[in-house]
Amino acid sequence: MSKIKPGDIVGCERYGDYSYYTVLRVEKDKLICVDMYEDYEDYEDDEDDDYAIRLSASQVDHYPAVTVGADKVRELLRYEASFEELFGDIYPYARITCDEKIMMSGEDLLSALRRCKEKGFENAEEEWMEPVRSLLGKLFDFSNNVSSNEPVDGYRFIPQAGQLFFHIFAAAVLPWYRETDEPDFEKLISKTEKTIKMLELPVPEREYDDEIKEDYIRKFDNDDMRAVATDDEMALFVQYVDELCEKDNKTALYAKAYSLYGGNRAYDCDWRGSRDLLLRLMKIDENPFLANTLGYIFYYGRCTGGAPEYDKAFYYYNIGAAGGVYESRYKLADMYFHGYGVNKNISIAARIVRELYDENLKYIQEGHTDCKFADIAFRMGNFVRGGVNEDADPDGAYYYYLQADFAIRQRMRDHDHYGDQSVAAGIGKSIDEILPQTSFVKPCYTLHTEYIRGLLSSAFDLHRRVEAKIKKLTSGQYSVRFRILPMQGEEYPPRFFVTVPEAHFCGYMDHITVNTEDLFDLRINGKKFNGDNAVVIFDNIDYEEFTLYGECVMELITEYVFKLQGKKSGKQYRFVSVTFDEGSRHYDYLCDIPDVRVGDKVVVLSGDEEYQVNVVGVFEKNESETKLPLAKYKSVLRKA
Repeated sequence: MSKIKPGDIVGCERYGDYSYYTVLRVEKDKLICVDMYEDYEDYEDDEDDDYAIRLSASQVDHYPAVTVGADKVRELLRYEASFEELFGDIYPYARITCDEKIMMSGEDLLSALRRCKEKGFENAEEEWMEPVRSLLGKLFDFSNNVSSNEPVDGYRFIPQAGQLFFHIFAAAVLPWYRETDEPDFEKLISKTEKTIKMLELPVPEREYDDEIKEDYIRKFDNDDMRAVATDDEMALFVQYVDELCEKDNKTALYAKAYSLYGGNRAYDCDWRGSRDLLLRLMKIDENPFLANTLGYIFYYGRCTGGAPEYDKAFYYYNIGAAGGVYESRYKLADMYFHGYGVNKNISIAARIVRELYDENLKYIQEGHTDCKFADIAFRMGNFVRGGVNEDADPDGAYYYYLQADFAIRQRMRDHDHYGDQSVAAGIGKSIDEILPQTSFVKPCYTLHTEYIRGLLSSAFDLHRRVEAKIKKLTSGQYSVRFRILPMQGEEYPPRFFVTVPEAHFCGYMDHITVNTEDLFDLRINGKKFNGDNAVVIFDNIDYEEFTLYGECVMELITEYVFKLQGKKSGKQYRFVSVTFDEGSRHYDYLCDIPDVRVGDKVVVLSGDEEYQVNVVGVFEKNESETKLPLAKYKSVLRKA
């Protein structure tokens, strides 16, 4: 047996089957190998042996590498001769190597498909397809990267020529890609010929498959991508949307209907056009959000010069509400409250809003800013202000307005939703009107209370455990610092969501610290506590009793003193919102570089590596407005 070298193929029987392996390296009489069908080059410089198979050199059959010329590889790819005619009875095929990887062109593929048709499927499978499958990626490919996202003639997200030809090749040669047991060579030949001819044309004139056009539409069907698209890319987006709308393609209909709804860079606002497309969509897609959008169009009279069509709005909001759409539910509440398109019924309206508030509170408590809590808390404030089913309560109304104001500011900073400016203006106006009627005109930043549960309630609403760190002060009183504990595997637990109307405050807090005053009793696990320090874990509070899984773990009877700053005080921190790839998820980083602007590129640390990322937003927040504790945010390293 000749000397075994890295890159050679060896074979042996393991677990009852004869298998082939590529040799990575030789260590004395041991061969470090990987499965033959793995890409050898992926492992050449890798020192991690977790993937490796160790074989004894004396127990394997050796299949030395056979080097062939590029011309012969090209002949094989074009099926100008069978594998055996070109290379003899070499097996396994993967032992063949070539000094260069050959790129299979459309003309090469066309030649091979024509020969396959001539020879018939069974002969072509034996003479050409089977060996070519084994050598795909090893001796030849369709491009340097068949999944490349490099622009084509300046257009992003258009497939490269190699990608188009690979899909035709796959439909012929790879059984798991085929729609039938035997490929339709006539159809594949025709498709290859059309593709070769098509690629001679400018991109807008090429007749790509609908699936490619649909994928292109999806890539640009968001505001972030439309903002950075070239004029040519936007023109192609509109071209594909209009073409596929004619075929009742859902992706295109959605893209155009919601583009016309208010307008964007692709389409000018056209309420009637949006309405008509939404109605078409409702016939082919059971999506309650379509009905919700139609409800808005009719409620605000978008197609009738501002004259509401309440009967139609009520009809479509009912469909949306039945489908669980929050907006439809609170708009129905508005209609019942005012008697728009339905008999006035304030009790029904109040019940709908109360249910929605209880359901949506958890989203803002969890730190989700893209939710409907602002709209619902605003309506809660309106009901309490008007005294629905009870006396009017300006203090209670201000409480809900503060929550609505915080939530809408968070949403506007992190997202761009049509109509949010109007929502924010309405909330601000209500706050200005109600504040003089409350007992909170002059803010008070030191709170005295006998019940601490209200400050911590967001943790209990989310069914989270809370840690209380107790420390004795020199005065003999205690300081108690509360924080929400992370769950197993959770990197960051939610922060406390706190509303203190006395201090004109609503926001997030990493921890809450209170001092005791006039301490009456402190017991931990039933025993009187007089020590200096203690830690107690609990998941609920029942008046003075702190409980864990229903058992009392601490009893604390005292007056609590809680101090905090007002909502407009405190240091402001500058953030940038970035994306690692255009159109991908946004990530927030602290940024103290003053001249960073939207559209710039900056360098950030992710894990242990530096990345150049795109700046898509610049904003300021104080600590009570951040989703995560301030210490958890990473900082921008520098401008790119």
